[in-house]
Amino acid sequence: MSETRPVWDGLGPTTTSKLLAAKRPRLLPIWDSFVEQATGLDTIGYWWKFQYVLADDQRLVSDWLYELRSLAPNMPDSIPELRILDVLLWMSVEESR
Repeated sequence: MSETRPVWDGLGPTTTSKLLAAKRPRLLPIWDSFVEQATGLDTIGYWWKFQYVLADDQRLVSDWLYELRSLAPNMPDSIPELRILDVLLWMSVEESR
């Protein structure tokens, strides 16, 4: 966490990931300090690491992401599983504080 975070045109990884996730909510996860703490992944290259994990056993991961929805029973069907994952990761860190 002490390494220098890349910034492109004034946009850091958190802002960039939130903009991309808003544009493609079923494709890219949000990245912020909560997700970094919850996953233990470094900021640099985290999308590739997420892709590797999600693609490793696509059926298993897909089923697991789908099961996340059961942890949020009032969530509208229009909310993608990756957004639910974002919230659950954030909540796991928030609860540990």
